[in-house]
Amino acid sequence: MDRPPSVINGNDGAVLSVLFALHAPSNPVVLDATYGKGVMWKKVDCRPWRNDIAPDLDTDSHYDFRHFPAEWADRFDVVVFDPPHITEVGVNARLARGNPYGLRDVNGRALAEVDVAHLFPAFLREAQRVLRPGGVIFAKIKDGVHRSRFRWLSHDFKVAAEQYGMTTCAPIIKVDPHAGRIQGSNWGQVDHPRTMHTWWLTVHNGDLCVARKNRSKVRHAPTATSPSIARTA
Repeated sequence: MDRPPSVINGNDGAVLSVLFALHAPSNPVVLDATYGKGVMWKKVDCRPWRNDIAPDLDTDSHYDFRHFPAEWADRFDVVVFDPPHITEVGVNARLARGNPYGLRDVNGRALAEVDVAHLFPAFLREAQRVLRPGGVIFAKIKDGVHRSRFRWLSHDFKVAAEQYGMTTCAPIIKVDPHAGRIQGSNWGQVDHPRTMHTWWLTVHNGDLCVARKNRSKVRHAPTATSPSIARTA
């Protein structure tokens, strides 16, 4: 494939197609930890295991992404993570009805949180556990202003991943010209620019930024009991 650009003007499906071509093995086993309604997968040549905590969604499972089943260990080549970007909305806001873009608990009730950074470590711990050695996380993370502060969630996610010994590598920036057009009385005074971009971060379950090299290192690593026997991924 041609070397893709680091900035893509388009939708999430276009970004995912590039990320799979760059980092995933052939016929990968994929977990979408926050599937929602699966809009981003419509034009992607891959069918993930569909997980979402909301019980009313048509998915394969409804686990909290901080607590996957024990038997999922070392099962997936790719974990996709798209956490809520609008974590709380005012009662009179256009998006307030059911808070469709925000956090929800196991019963489907909306939760009010300032941001989701505190959820990253628990997710990353579980993602690393269910990933095969050399696997990758594709995480859609959006920075933005909330409660008069800029929330650097992309930085928070990177720091959390590195605390678990994973490697965050070259991101892709998705630019959506239709993003951020929130209307309401709170937006009468303009205090900051409209955020039109989203980070797609690639986190490797290994110490290199090339997935195939991480997988190869594992395949050729000798076991503790028999140096002549290679461990398989």
